[in-house]
Amino acid sequence: MTNVSQFLGKVEEVVNEYIYEDCLKLDLEANNNKIHLSIIGECDNNETEILEEYMWDIEEEATKEEILKQIIYCFYDTEINWRNTYINGWKAFTKRKIKSMCIWNGRDNVEKVRTIEKELMERYTITERYKNQVNYYKNFIRALYEAKNKLIGEVA
Repeated sequence: MTNVSQFLGKVEEVVNEYIYEDCLKLDLEANNNKIHLSIIGECDNNETEILEEYMWDIEEEATKEEILKQIIYCFYDTEINWRNTYINGWKAFTKRKIKSMCIWNGRDNVEKVRTIEKELMERYTITERYKNQVNYYKNFIRALYEAKNKLIGEVA
């Protein structure tokens, strides 16, 4: 576990150099076949706050590359994939709603048209927020791939 802790320390260094946000920091720790990942925000007054935490088991025989792949998979599995599914549903959602809006407008049902407009605006707002969140997490993934390229190439 000492080797894993040392490796995670190196990964942490590379990732924290690579992250675009100055006020964000990644903290990685290994303890009893578990990896603990924290995203830490540093405020202007030098106070730190844990923004997000993840923890998962690792096999004792896991290679360094497998450990990094698990960390990357964690971000995709818990944060990115479901948001991308929602984002990708935007086109079909708007197509259905616009068709419905045309039908209700043709029937002079202004109330129903307004309801559909509100649904479209809400969905748009959520979709844009999810796009920003996906970019936020992909920033960490890019940094983790950078660490993988530097550190795994170093070992091989």
